[in-house]
Amino acid sequence: MGEAVDRAHRRAEAVAGFPLLRGCPATAVQRWLARADLLEEAQRLELADELSDLVEAQEAEPMAQEALVARIAARSVLRDVIGIGDAPERWARTIPVKLMARLIEEQGGFEGVARLFQLNGAKAEPPRPHLERWEEAVPVKPVALRKAAVAALVGRFGGEAKTDGELTRITAVLPEGRMVVDLLFAAPGRAVSRQMSHRFFLDRPDGTRVPPGCYETMWRLGAEWDLITERNLDRSMAHLVRVTEARLALIAEG
Repeated sequence: MGEAVDRAHRRAEAVAGFPLLRGCPATAVQRWLARADLLEEAQRLELADELSDLVEAQEAEPMAQEALVARIAARSVLRDVIGIGDAPERWARTIPVKLMARLIEEQGGFEGVARLFQLNGAKAEPPRPHLERWEEAVPVKPVALRKAAVAALVGRFGGEAKTDGELTRITAVLPEGRMVVDLLFAAPGRAVSRQMSHRFFLDRPDGTRVPPGCYETMWRLGAEWDLITERNLDRSMAHLVRVTEARLALIAEG
């Protein structure tokens, strides 16, 4: 039942142009969308179905890396979007905001960055909707990010937050069960690109556990958010709540 629910969700998102993924401030998502946005609607549906087939196969039986690569390579749309085996294309929108801010400072503006990496046209565009202009490439400070993330999640789901170094764990009791959200932040002065990664697991009332994951996991994408700026902080945290709600709803429906 859960597989059918997730499959239907992927198809609906494909028809709509992947709105929930599009709201995730992550360069991994931007890279994926740069390729997915080239597809026609029928191909987007094919992508959703091929991805669902892959997820179901992986859940039915663990897959060695070689078998995984071979399976993806045999499915043309999925292969083209994931870009398996290809040298990664350089798009400005796939440069983490902390790194971009440093490059802009070093190169005297974005024009210098564009010249350095030979970016032009669509490849020089900012990662919309997260940055509309390169002047907005001001990464949020780690302390403000942690505070906003905790406030957004506890404000929506309740519970309590405990911090140990770079990890903040939020525990909340919901109708769906006991949810634990792990937020991992970059320590000040560390990790030139990382800002925040997130995942959660759910202990259902019947004693079963939903394995650790998040909304992006449904698309076989990582959940490291690295496009969070001072300007988009509130919007990003609202989206963190939104994708957590979406994944919980799909789990409950399945």
